[in-house]
Amino acid sequence: MTLTPRRTAGTHNARFGFLTRFGILRRRPSKDLARFDAGTSFKMVGMSKTLAGARPVKLRKGEILILRRGMIHFAQGDPITFTLATGTRDTVTLRPPIGLALTDKKIPLGRRFGTFTLTTADGRHELAFPRQDEELFHRVVQQANELGR
Repeated sequence: MTLTPRRTAGTHNARFGFLTRFGILRRRPSKDLARFDAGTSFKMVGMSKTLAGARPVKLRKGEILILRRGMIHFAQGDPITFTLATGTRDTVTLRPPIGLALTDKKIPLGRRFGTFTLTTADGRHELAFPRQDEELFHRVVQQANELGR
């Protein structure tokens, strides 16, 4: 297991976005799967309205919950955690049994993200993460359910 978590293929920062756009660097989900099986730890960008506490925004006629961005950290044998990227950096551990189901909801300005319903021992949550990383996260969830942590 590596000390610094590796970004998944769908998680970009400005430098990797630039290198990918010009064809210098290509990240492949298949390589991420092989690296995960070899014991590499990963971090993946994720957004949720309900994990790590809801953030309501007041409007004229009521309130709405907004998406909060964070990082999902996972490694072989370790629990899956969601850490907020802003503010207090709250961390939530996802406890098994974990279920993951694709929904048809869309995210504004997020066409590369898929929206999923995440069911954990603590309740149901909506979670959005890059579609490119869907197969990897399914494997992570499956492993967490088998290990029970």
